[in-house]
Amino acid sequence: MQFLSHVEDGSGRAFPMVSTLVYKLHDPTSLDIEVLLLGNEDERRAALIYLSRPPYYNQIWLHSNEPRFSSVEVLGIHRVSNREYRVSYGASEVQIGLDHGAREHETIWFFKAELTPSGILEAVGTKQFSYTGDIKVEPLESSKVEVSSVFGTLEASERYAHFEDEEYANKVTHSVQRASITGLIKIPPRETISQVNDALTREISDICTILSFCYRQPVTFYEMQYITDPNSTARELMHTATVRRRLHEQQRKIRDDELIDRDNLANSGLNELLSKYRASPHLEELRRTMRFLAASYKVTTLESSYFLAYSALDLITSAVRGEDVFLMDNARWRRLQKRLREFIDNIAVSEGLTPIVTQLKEKLPELRRTSGVNRVIKACEQLSITTSDLWRKDGFEAGLRATTKIRDSLFHAASLGQVDEMWVNLIRIRVLVERLVLALLEWPDDRTWVWRNQQLARIRQ
Repeated sequence: MQFLSHVEDGSGRAFPMVSTLVYKLHDPTSLDIEVLLLGNEDERRAALIYLSRPPYYNQIWLHSNEPRFSSVEVLGIHRVSNREYRVSYGASEVQIGLDHGAREHETIWFFKAELTPSGILEAVGTKQFSYTGDIKVEPLESSKVEVSSVFGTLEASERYAHFEDEEYANKVTHSVQRASITGLIKIPPRETISQVNDALTREISDICTILSFCYRQPVTFYEMQYITDPNSTARELMHTATVRRRLHEQQRKIRDDELIDRDNLANSGLNELLSKYRASPHLEELRRTMRFLAASYKVTTLESSYFLAYSALDLITSAVRGEDVFLMDNARWRRLQKRLREFIDNIAVSEGLTPIVTQLKEKLPELRRTSGVNRVIKACEQLSITTSDLWRKDGFEAGLRATTKIRDSLFHAASLGQVDEMWVNLIRIRVLVERLVLALLEWPDDRTWVWRNQQLARIRQ
């Protein structure tokens, strides 16, 4: 995408330029932005100074001078470099055409969000490849994974895109599998596409959080596209808007058993799970727990995975047993803390504690907190969580204490201890967190993937 454009400096001055925006359609890590400054020497020098210095370092508008191209807002600028009068930007996102004005009547748009990794939401079916180049796909079931949004019903599914290339002087057609969320949306009168995008971004982010939990790996979106419906929009009023994000790395699907499979997400399953998630009084805790848990499957180092999984456990149990974070209320604790401080002062000289009195007093607030192990045990009892299969040999409480000791050694002493023991306890922590989350969402076991606990079944108990 290349077009004549200009940037305004806020004082009425505009700098002319040619803007170039390049990204590979199926590569979420690609996003290159470059502008070629136009005008005389003084104008180009002033533009160069304006474009490469704060406070215009995080966001900039490239206003289009050509009617057939939309203006572009560049967001999350983290790098600016220049070569003579060419300025290149490293940015996290571009928004193309979102400055489109509102209309006085309801409009219908086609909406698409591209997700990563590829391979999730895959429907069971057969594929037949013909020597003529035809590909015939026959799904074994016709159920859809649909969710309701404020603008209409959306479908989460696998999609295929095709493009041609050449290899060894042979024409090659590539078939690219993608996961996406699509649907027709209705934009109310006097509501802009920018406002709709803000609302849908929040909805798609929630869907990605739920899918991350279901597929046991981070799921995110990197592109959202809006196209006016040609069946209800006059040709001269057609418009396209795009939001494109640049991800730091290409995300591959983790080959592991999912927690909730596509069959249980279909037939309103995903919509029901999403509704329970949004209606939960622990929404924020659930969001962070799901994201930390999904990240624990993605990171490559065992120590990082252990940190993330245990943090998710600590967070979700604190949400369940919020009233048990402290052993007593503020008034009783203030009275007790005062007496403890006085007692330490009284015995400091006789016991030889004078050099460390201040440090002892700083540790007093920790006495008020309930231990993490007790909070986990109480949360499991409250939600009737099955724990007998987690540490069969040592028992749940003893196994949980050993797991917490590993976390403490890792955090305070950077000690890995026995790597094998850490790995099997990581599996147990993940399973326990998943059971707590499912119980909070009141999601029954018979609507989860039947082979979800294969790793737990294989570990040495």
